[in-house]
Amino acid sequence: MSLRKSILHSSALALGLAMASVSMPTVAAGKVCLYQHANYAGWEKCYSSDQSNFVKLRINDVVSSVKVFGGAKAVLFEHVNYKGFNRVYTKNVPWVGNAVNDKFSSLKVKHAPEVCLYQHANYRGWEKCFRTDQSNFVRLRINDAVSSVKVFGGAKAVLFEHVDYKGFNRVYTKNTPWVGKAVNDKFSSLKVKHAPKVCLYQHANYRGWEKCYSSDQSNFVKLRINDVVSSVKVFGGAKAVLFEHVNYNGFKRVYTNNVPWVGKAVNDKFSSLKVKVAPKVCLYQHANYGGWKKCFRAAQPNFVKLGINDVVSSVKVFGGATAVLFEHVNYKGFKRVYTNNVPWVGKAVNDKFSSLKLMPPQVCLYQHANYGGWKKCFRADQPNFVKLRINDVVSSVKVFGGAKAVLFEHVNYKGFNRVYTKNVPWVGNAVNDKFSSLKVVK
Repeated sequence: MSLRKSILHSSALALGLAMASVSMPTVAAGKVCLYQHANYAGWEKCYSSDQSNFVKLRINDVVSSVKVFGGAKAVLFEHVNYKGFNRVYTKNVPWVGNAVNDKFSSLKVKHAPEVCLYQHANYRGWEKCFRTDQSNFVRLRINDAVSSVKVFGGAKAVLFEHVDYKGFNRVYTKNTPWVGKAVNDKFSSLKVKHAPKVCLYQHANYRGWEKCYSSDQSNFVKLRINDVVSSVKVFGGAKAVLFEHVNYNGFKRVYTNNVPWVGKAVNDKFSSLKVKVAPKVCLYQHANYGGWKKCFRAAQPNFVKLGINDVVSSVKVFGGATAVLFEHVNYKGFKRVYTNNVPWVGKAVNDKFSSLKLMPPQVCLYQHANYGGWKKCFRADQPNFVKLRINDVVSSVKVFGGAKAVLFEHVNYKGFNRVYTKNVPWVGNAVNDKFSSLKVVK
């Protein structure tokens, strides 16, 4: 080979290697960097997790500028242990301002829900981070090459054997330095699941303080956020039900999407919160929730088509769901009803289910104790039992799909009331045959 050809060959090879190297960019996971002086001057300290005490870190009351990376959010506090006033930074800030300059003592690093995949064990090799589903790793040039996983911001990673979310899957809810021999280098698609939660904000457009909750909060006074909520975000299929007064009283507003401003009528007027999670049923191949996992939010008439016929051994229910499993396809044959998690369905029905119904929130009333006599089921409020010809004749109650039954002594929801959140074979002598109206709380 001539010298000229040798040089050209070497140059082309180098260029090819360079192009190969840039085709797989490393995406940094979320972190927050703090700086001693304005404009990111002086020392730099970077953190990907919470830091409760700047005194111990020798950076107390000396932070003047902030940078955020990878979708992270910095919440800086006046005092150690996340106390005192706080400031939230979602973008780079060359100067925090005179009011808070050199006044921070602790930090919370909030991560956007995100999944990071790594080429090798222990988070080595290339890194690819995603906040949305990825149906085809072949196109991303990472097919069958994932060995470790990190999850951030409450995300859940569901990795699949084949593209388009097919084949076996594995679920990761925490950092995993090695996925294990059985599935190493065998993943081809990813679903990024977000944990259900509701975030409340002090000002419109998600500004001011942020408070996030995954469970009900009955009293904003105790949380020191009473009558100061102006915008709302919902995650992971959650639904926010905000109430005017504490203990879920007064008017209410329901939010199923992000709302940059709740509106003049209700701005700064909320005092309690219910976090509703969409009903869901998960079926498992083996007892104790082992083997494959299949989750559904709607009825499934034919397990044969889903490839899970006669192989269900354990069940989990979420968001108040009620699972009704049937022996045969199209909801035929015997059935079993599950309102709680069941680590084993039992010998009698193990590996014998072929279809599923998710029962909607409803309340069933019965004429006699132990669910005897006539049965009347309702999904909506009923103000007058006289018109329904069931006045003063209710003796037992069943609730389904996460519903709550509030039964009243008189029509139009007046007089004493009793609340039922679970099945009751007899309402008791004090109120037996004394109900005249019903509220179905979902």
